[in-house]
Amino acid sequence: MAKDRTLLPDPFFTENATEFWRRLETYLEYKRSDNGDNMHLATAVLVLTAMNWFDNLPKERNDTFAHLQAAFAEKFIQPAILKWQTATDTLQINVKKLNSLKQCLTATRPTSHN
Repeated sequence: MAKDRTLLPDPFFTENATEFWRRLETYLEYKRSDNGDNMHLATAVLVLTAMNWFDNLPKERNDTFAHLQAAFAEKFIQPAILKWQTATDTLQINVKKLNSLKQCLTATRPTSHN
């Protein structure tokens, strides 16, 4: 019994969705659960925002584990290219802010009088 608890995935709060789902599937495979058990466990480990999302899914999106998996991936798992795009966008914004700051500091820096 204690062994089962140590393998149980941590609750999902919307961060690191890929790792969460991987651990959930590994646990379900270990337990050899059927679709109903899979759905019960999956919904039990969704909390806060993720549970609100699940509660608002249309019935046809949460009636089977396969449908839930597809809906989960669509909502929470970003393709790798989007992760890189988001990082690139963030970097570009930070560089623009840094350049603006440099311009501001240069404009307000007192000039030396020789």
